Amino acid sequence: MLAALIEILLLGALAGTLGVWVLVRRLAFFTHATAAATFPGLIAASRWGIAPLGGAFAAAGAFSTLQRAITRRPGTDAGAVTGTLLVGALAVGAAIVPGEHHVDEGEGQAALFGALGTIGWGQVAVTAAALMLVGVTEARFRRAWTAAGFDPGSDDGGHADTALLVVAALTVVALADAVGALLAGVVLVAPAASARLLADDLPRIRRLAAAIAVAEGATAVVVADAAGVDAAAVFAVIAGVVHAAVAAIASVRRPAVAA
Repeated sequence: MLAALIEILLLGALAGTLGVWVLVRRLAFFTHATAAATFPGLIAASRWGIAPLGGAFAAAGAFSTLQRAITRRPGTDAGAVTGTLLVGALAVGAAIVPGEHHVDEGEGQAALFGALGTIGWGQVAVTAAALMLVGVTEARFRRAWTAAGFDPGSDDGGHADTALLVVAALTVVALADAVGALLAGVVLVAPAASARLLADDLPRIRRLAAAIAVAEGATAVVVADAAGVDAAAVFAVIAGVVHAAVAAIASVRRPAVAA
């Protein structure tokens, strides 16, 4: 339980940093897709007897490289490319599972939804390393990311966006054991999206995103422990409900302010 709570604090810090930048740069779909695309890598790693993290990194790397290579062409719809590659990755994972006798139901479920409530200190260390990587990258590219949020053409050469894509891909892979291939993007971005509806300036959005993520995660661990279900799935459900509620409240308030 203690490891899970420390992991949630780290996830909150990631939501307040990387999650906010992903939202500002409109990369939420890419982040979710990259996380989900690790599924075949996780299953293949189990089949070949290698570290799950290695399989996840390989799958995410292949996905991100293909996505970046294709979307560099002028006039390419990045969303369509990302969606097509995601469908392909999930299809590969689905094709591997039926013929793989070494992947039981529990392993497949953990690959998809993680095991936040029962993680060990090794995963906490991996998440802490991911947070440090985000911090170092942000220190280098913060100005460029901020400018590109207002003027997409300001990123000369695309180096800042490439750095953000790489660090987002590495982070969601690092979170695979904790929250699973399908939920890593949700856990990172949903709190930031809720915070964005409650505040307008970046520092407040960051603080709110971190606080929302920690509150949602802690609630998820308590509820999951009492109900005997996985905490990561509960975390994602709570994040979705909170965002829907915040969006509904914001939609009522803003027309009133405009009037």
